[in-house]
Amino acid sequence: MISSHNKYFTLIIFAAILYLIFLLIKPFISIILGSIILAYAFWPINKKLEAKLKKPTVSAALTTILIFLIILVPLIFILNILTIESISAYQTLKGQDISALTSSFADEKFTGNIQGIVDKVLLFFVETTSKLVLSIPQLALDFFLLFFLIFYLLKDGQKVVSIAKTHFPSKNKSVIYSKFERLTKVLIYGTILIAILQGILGGVGFAIFKIESPILWGSAMAIASFIPIIGTAIIWFPAGIYKLIQGNFVSGIGILLFGGLVISTVDNFVRPYFVSSKAKVHPAIIFLGVLGGLKLFGFTGIIIGPLFLVLALEYMGIRAPNLKS
Repeated sequence: MISSHNKYFTLIIFAAILYLIFLLIKPFISIILGSIILAYAFWPINKKLEAKLKKPTVSAALTTILIFLIILVPLIFILNILTIESISAYQTLKGQDISALTSSFADEKFTGNIQGIVDKVLLFFVETTSKLVLSIPQLALDFFLLFFLIFYLLKDGQKVVSIAKTHFPSKNKSVIYSKFERLTKVLIYGTILIAILQGILGGVGFAIFKIESPILWGSAMAIASFIPIIGTAIIWFPAGIYKLIQGNFVSGIGILLFGGLVISTVDNFVRPYFVSSKAKVHPAIIFLGVLGGLKLFGFTGIIIGPLFLVLALEYMGIRAPNLKS
């Protein structure tokens, strides 16, 4: 009886410790998960450097610096322009008379709805970019922690994976690990990379055809690329129609053709290089993961959300036959 009580007491203490650990790391969960994803994405580069230099610490440091230069430096530049462009776009469209532009083909109610949607979308970008600027001190601390964790994950990542494999509670460890690895590559190198590429092309297209705030709308297209079926068309198609209504046929037809022939077809050419036919992930799952990830983790949830959802569903799919048997 006493041994039974001791057992339950130990379990309660263990659960309480786990809960306290969770509370301690809760504010940094998105940073921890983000560092894991970035370390994984740049792991092949780190391994090549390590093979040449024969020094894990130096190769990890060089890879971390590379990630810093590739991600943080452009991000600071983009955030600065995004802030300026979002405010400029808000003021420009706020000053536009939507009713005058749509009166020839739409009723008053429809026009009011369009105006409301435009206002909400632009206000969202203004508020988001403003919050980012105001939270620069916190962001600086978060980025320090992010790169600190990335360095040690690159340096000791192999040990962490070995420990995880050893203690993973499943008979099919190798099968689960190989599937997880494949799906992670699909999401990081396939889905995320394509989203970034479509965003860049969208911004370039908007700049070529002289549509205001190209970086703002390019960023919006990168996020919109996760939406099933519609994708980036939710941004470039209304922009093209808007230019046609204004009477700017060169910009209107140009962006519609560029969007249909270049931005939206990138997926068909790039994805096969990263994603095999056996490793495809349903777009609806990715979209739900993005929405849930944004709500739970903020901006980093765009990557973390779909990754966790896909891996969880895959794990349940592997475990289900074992549970039945």
